[in-house]
Amino acid sequence: MDFVDYMRIFGSLLTALSVSFGIYVYRRNEDRHMFASFRDSLGDLRNHVSSLDYLLSESEFSVLGTNVTNRLRALKPPKWSRDEFIKYLVDKNNHSQVAAAIHQGRLDSPSIEPSRQLLAKIRTAPFRYKEQLPVVGLILGKLLFYIERVAATALSPQLLNSGIGNPKAIKEALVPELEKYEEEEQIFAEIAVFIGSFPAAAMQMDSMGQKLFDESERLIKILADAFSRKSDAELRKSGKQQRKSHSELRKISNEYAIDDAFAYFKAIRSEFTDDEWNRIVESKTRILEYVRRSNEKK
Repeated sequence: MDFVDYMRIFGSLLTALSVSFGIYVYRRNEDRHMFASFRDSLGDLRNHVSSLDYLLSESEFSVLGTNVTNRLRALKPPKWSRDEFIKYLVDKNNHSQVAAAIHQGRLDSPSIEPSRQLLAKIRTAPFRYKEQLPVVGLILGKLLFYIERVAATALSPQLLNSGIGNPKAIKEALVPELEKYEEEEQIFAEIAVFIGSFPAAAMQMDSMGQKLFDESERLIKILADAFSRKSDAELRKSGKQQRKSHSELRKISNEYAIDDAFAYFKAIRSEFTDDEWNRIVESKTRILEYVRRSNEKK
């Protein structure tokens, strides 16, 4: 083999090394973009849940009550008295008009559409990490189940309809309050308070309301913080480990979603500090207490 042949072989090796190096650099750049996007998405999720929490506040429910009341008020002819309007509300023959007013009043509320959009974004979160960090996706799926459940209950049209659209509730709870007033403004202000009290009461439930939302949000924040601070290399390593255990973890099926979530947390225990782990255990214990209490009441 002469010198020219050696140079050709050497040139081929250099070309192969150059291609391999190019592929390596390309993949690392792709990883950097992917992991940067991953960290941003965790921050976005944390912000989405926090924003939804704000939209489930009493001040927002007060606005909701006012908007529904304005639509109901539009049903009242100018010369109707308070008692005549009450009679109209409790008459089953008028239920379709009352229900339509409730529906339109909900749509008028500035919290309903943003809440719907936030819930839509939140629902996609578990699937966003399915490939790279599948155990993180599994945990989020279980925790967001509780977030969605609380929000859907508080913002449901059925909840409002069970109040202002329910003749029995009107007679037993609203009429005694309305009888204290004569002025139309006072009467409709009281109706607005009555309407807003239903989603507010849903959030104040001891088992499936604000407390459940708060603990679920706390676990999401711990998870997001733990993985947001990791380097690309650490995320890459964690991803490989998570993909190995993903198939087995998917077989887990407990009675409560929080038990599944905790089993997934335990599979990646090393990703959390001792302080974070203690807070995870505390929140898991509280959530389990809330959901068990809710089932006992059924």
